[in-house]
Amino acid sequence: MTSLISSCNTLGFDNYVPELRGRSTGMSSIGEACGRLDLMGGVADYCGSHVLEAGIRRLATCKCELLPGTSALLVESSSFGKYDADMSLLIAASGDAIAPVSLPEVRSKLQVGAPSWAFYVVGCVAAYLQHSPSGVGKLKGSGMKITVES
Repeated sequence: MTSLISSCNTLGFDNYVPELRGRSTGMSSIGEACGRLDLMGGVADYCGSHVLEAGIRRLATCKCELLPGTSALLVESSSFGKYDADMSLLIAASGDAIAPVSLPEVRSKLQVGAPSWAFYVVGCVAAYLQHSPSGVGKLKGSGMKITVES
C-alpha cells in the first residue's frame, strides 16, 4: 500500500488524494484510494510479486453500510448495476455462533448467477472475514450494503 500512496504523491496528486483515506461512523465506513495503472506485472502484486505501477487521477470509493435486522447483502455500482444476495453467502450461523463461509464455498455460490464485477467485491469481503474474527462478529444479525464508485 505504501507504494500506491507514494506513487499518488510523487505524481503531484497530494492535494487530490493525500493518502488512502477512510471514514467511519457507527453504521457505515467509507474508504477511498487513488487508482493505479499497472505498467508491468498486472495483478501479480496480490501474490507478493513486484510490479511497476503509477497513480492516476481517478478515485475509487467503497462505502459499506450495516443493515441491522436484515440478512440482505447488496452490492451496487452506478457503472455496473446491482447484485442482491443474502448474508448466508458470507456468514454461516449455527444457533448463536457465526463463522465465515469458506472461500471455496463462497466462490462456488458466486458462480451461479453473480455478475463478474460483484465477484471481486464480495470476494474481497469474504477474504477479509476469513482473517478477521471481530469483523464476523460485527455482522451478527445484520445485512450489508456495499457501494463502489470510481
